[in-house]
Amino acid sequence: MVCDISYALTMICPYCASDTKVTNSRPSHKFPEVWRRRQCKTCNNIWTTREYLDLSTTHRVINRDSKIEAFQRDKLLLSIKDSLSHRKNSLTEASALTDTVLSRILTQKTAQISFTLICAQTYDVLMRFDKTAAAVYIAIHGENEE
Repeated sequence: MVCDISYALTMICPYCASDTKVTNSRPSHKFPEVWRRRQCKTCNNIWTTREYLDLSTTHRVINRDSKIEAFQRDKLLLSIKDSLSHRKNSLTEASALTDTVLSRILTQKTAQISFTLICAQTYDVLMRFDKTAAAVYIAIHGENEE
């Protein structure tokens, strides 16, 4: 969704750029997100948004060489997508699998996550979904750091 800086606390309508209101809101039980149904106050169009936690501001990754960097969901997503390159819907599947990996990682309830844990959780999720993708993932990330 498009969000104008001048409306920092308000989502603007993607159709007419007017102010909007939330008509329904639900937390997700599986993922750290909030589902919201919004309606434009001017044109009355209705759409759905999903609000996610920005993990780059809350979580750090400890690399194999002990360097600490901000967590990057996109980095995980791309590594999973690369492993699924032999599949027809690799991007869609990678997005769902990334959410699954993140939900497992976030159960650790720690702000610092080891690269090894990320690899292990990703491999396990891929193994249950597609053994070829798991083999590709571990071949790339088993010895090299992202």
